[in-house]
Amino acid sequence: MEKLVAKEEKASTIPAPRPVRLSWDLTPKDKFAPHIMSNIIANIDSEQLKKEVASFHVGDSVKIHTRVIEGDKERIQIFAGIIISHKGAGLNEAFTVRKISYGEGVERVFPVHSPKVAKIEVVKIGKVRRARLHYLRGRKGKQAMTVKEQAYNSNEA
Repeated sequence: MEKLVAKEEKASTIPAPRPVRLSWDLTPKDKFAPHIMSNIIANIDSEQLKKEVASFHVGDSVKIHTRVIEGDKERIQIFAGIIISHKGAGLNEAFTVRKISYGEGVERVFPVHSPKVAKIEVVKIGKVRRARLHYLRGRKGKQAMTVKEQAYNSNEA
């Protein structure tokens, strides 16, 4: 009987194998660390977002009022054209406006939530069936700025 007890004692003294810890396993205190950083970034982003942004889509004719600072003076400059693309979301949201200036096509990218953009004014609503209007780049003359119009009442906006 003593022999059986000795065998049982020996079996219990062998340590259990240690579990293998993988690099992506996080301890309980580390589990929420990535979320804390994303919450901080989300709070900073929400402070930078503009409260009211005009509703506009690709194909619309718009006037973009931008703030231009020259020395200690500030003035508003207007860039009028057609929105040919709209990309991004949140703070990274931007759109491209194309116009013809002195016979040359000019495109400019505006961040929606930039403090340099004072106002976005929709002049005409365009009716298009594409998300990007890059085909306007190859057109000449009046065709380069022609997009079908949709009925629009400026009093509603």
